[in-house]
This record gives sequence, structure tokens and C-alpha cells, in this order.
Amino acid sequence: MSDVMVVWKDEAYIQLLMHFYKYATESVCGVFLGTTEYSESQSLCTITVYDCLPLCHISLPSNPMLQVGIQLSQIIAKEKKWVALIGCYFAGERFDASEPNQSDWLVDRVSQHCDNCKLLVISDNRKLVPDIRTSQVPLRFFQVSSGEMAKELETDKLDIIPMSLLEKTEKFLLDKEIMESFHDFDDHCMEPSFDWLNRHIKSLSLDTD
Repeated sequence: MSDVMVVWKDEAYIQLLMHFYKYATESVCGVFLGTTEYSESQSLCTITVYDCLPLCHISLPSNPMLQVGIQLSQIIAKEKKWVALIGCYFAGERFDASEPNQSDWLVDRVSQHCDNCKLLVISDNRKLVPDIRTSQVPLRFFQVSSGEMAKELETDKLDIIPMSLLEKTEKFLLDKEIMESFHDFDDHCMEPSFDWLNRHIKSLSLDTD
């Protein structure tokens, strides 16, 4: 494996945390769209996460719509052309559910649809507490590769979320109206008028200082 550095666009990180917090008592999962760029020596892979597509929060991992959501995400990536499906994320409903082996099933399913699944993000439920006013990033980052064990990224690869983005994310999480307007693919399947791509959230994240 090459070393990995992760760079986040604001709207992707904000939607990731919104999904975790909106369904804090459920297991949730989704995928990332982004780009990967290797150094000339191939020793470093820089992953830029441009978008977060929230998929499911119901009956994981047996939810039959999960596969449909992953397939649609791959179609969306192909239509955009300049991004690919590059990773996935998971938050378990249990307080101690923050180990990579608890989401092997998700990595396997995403990998069936892309050869570029490099990043696994897991909610660290010990840090995902009701008081969100914290500078701690409640996430664990893992590098994944087909046929190999997930490798947790080193500390210097994790210092990637600037304080300005943490503060902006907090504003979204504390806004009840915005949180209620956030939807995942499960929500969309139950009520088709719900926009699981959350275009309004993306627009707000770009406009918010």
C-alpha cells in the first residue's frame, strides 16, 4: 500500500457528520466521491473527498436498498466524469462499534462496483457525543485495499480538518431546520420528494462563512 493523505471539501465533511448525528441511534453508511492522485514515486496517494452520498440507516447490513444506492452512486460518479467512487463510511449503533472489521461487508459491496475504493471512515462513537462543541474529530480513518486488512492512517495523516471547517459543521448540526431537511437514500425510497443528494445542503455549505 502507498501512504495516504486525505483532503476534505467542506460540503462532504458537513454531510458526513450530519448523517451520523441525525441518525445517532442507528447504524448508518454512505459513500464518497472524489479523486485520487499518486506522487511520481507512487509512494503517496492523495485522496480528495468532494462529495458524500448518504445511503442507509435502516436494517444494516441486510437493507436491500443498499445495493441499489451503491449502484446509483457509481452512475452519478460516471456522469460527473471527473470524480470516482473512492470510499465509504459507517457508524455502528453500538457505543463500541468503531472497528474496521465491523464494516467489512460495506467495503466488500462497494468494491464490487469500483476498483478505486481506498478510504474507509468509521464514526468513533466515544467522541460522537451529544455535546458537539468539541475540537475533536469523531472519526477514524482507514486505508483499504482489496484482499488486505484495513490500515488505520497515522496521526500526521489525520490532521486534515481545519478548525474553520469544524466550526462551520457545528453551525449546521445545531440548526434544527437544516438537520430536518437532510435526507439519505432510505428517506428518498420512502418519500421520493426527499432529495438524498442534498443539493440545498451543498449550496448552504458553500455560502456559509
